[in-house]
Amino acid sequence: GVVGCGDSLKKHGYGIMKSENGTIYALFDIDNQKALQAATQFDCEIKESYEDLINDTHVDVVNVRVPHNLHVDFVKKAVGVGKACLCEKPLG
Repeated sequence: GVVGCGDSLKKHGYGIMKSENGTIYALFDIDNQKALQAATQFDCEIKESYEDLINDTHVDVVNVRVPHNLHVDFVKKAVGVGKACLCEKPLG
């Protein structure tokens, strides 16, 4: 799953889709237009909330693509429900 559908998702999304075992099952963004564009591009579901994304049993890993100052909260929530996370920037 992916949270945050900004510009960096293009590179990361294509990387995930090109990998042997990777797929984007679902995504969430507070900007519905960005979410719709990304879901169309990567042929995946749009979740209504971040909680819906991280609680979906089909989502194994959460790729955190939100602004840096929000990383800690998003990672903590995902890890708190047992999801693995990919977050490139420092957490604090």
